Amino acid sequence: MASNLQRKTNRNALNVSDVEKEIRELKAENEYLRAVLDNKRHLYDKERINLQTQLNDLRNSQDDVDEVIATIRNDNEKLAQEAEGAAAEVQELTAIGEKLQHQLEEMRTLHDENVSLQEQLEDLQNQVAGSNTSNEIRCEHERLTNHVIQLKDRLNELIKERDQAKAEFDEAKRKLEEG
Repeated sequence: MASNLQRKTNRNALNVSDVEKEIRELKAENEYLRAVLDNKRHLYDKERINLQTQLNDLRNSQDDVDEVIATIRNDNEKLAQEAEGAAAEVQELTAIGEKLQHQLEEMRTLHDENVSLQEQLEDLQNQVAGSNTSNEIRCEHERLTNHVIQLKDRLNELIKERDQAKAEFDEAKRKLEEG
C-alpha cells in the first residue's frame, strides 16, 4: 500500500508540476496575447485618429465645395441677369437700326426728288432764256425753288434724326460692349 500511495504521490507531484508548467505556459501565452491586444489597441487608436482626421478633412472639403457651388450659383444668376440686359439692349439696337434704315430710305427718296427738281429747274432756266412768258416761268421757277428748299430742310431734319439715332445706337452699343 505504501508503494501504491507513493505512486499516487509521485503521480500527483507529476500532475502538479504539469499543471504548474501548463499554468506558466498559459501565463506566458496570456502575456503574449495581452501584448498583441495592446499592440492592436494602439494600432486601432492610431487608425481611428487617422480616420477621424480624414473625416474632418472631408467635412472641411465639403464646406469648401459648398462655398464654391454657392459662388457659382451666384455667378450664374448674375450672368443670367446680364444676358437679359444684353438681350434688351440688342432689341433696342435692332429698333434703332431699323429706324436708321427707314430714314436712309427716306433720304434716298428725297435725294432722288431733289435731283429731279434740280433738273426741272435747269430746264426752266434754259427755257427762261429763250421764252416770252417769263413771268410764268419765273413763278414756276420760284415754286420749284421753294420746293427744293423744303426738300433740303426735310433732308436736314432727316440727317439730324439720323445723327441722333446713330448717337443713340453708338451709346447703346458702347453700353452693351461694356456690360
